[in-house]
Amino acid sequence: MKIIAAAALATTIALTAMAASTTTASADWYGGNAVGGFALGTAVGLGIGAMAAQPRYYDETPRYVRRAGWSAHVEYCQDRYRSYDIRTDTYLNRYGQARRCYGSY
Repeated sequence: MKIIAAAALATTIALTAMAASTTTASADWYGGNAVGGFALGTAVGLGIGAMAAQPRYYDETPRYVRRAGWSAHVEYCQDRYRSYDIRTDTYLNRYGQARRCYGSY
């Protein structure tokens, strides 16, 4: 599919260059400017198409996140909630309902 798209792009650029050069060279008997415009348009179009069809390589190295650990989580929750229970990792809200403590980590 990429090859077809690159070929279509090259053809479009070549035809545009040829059409532009034939209007300026209408008085020329040999059409030398038209051939030069076609050649230039083809070369530029093929160059752009070749660059567009190149494979892309992405850096897929895994990203490691430094985690603080359970002790930092427990310390955070104990500092934030007086009713924090380490065994269940919950605290009591102002209505008496047990809620899970989601630390800042």
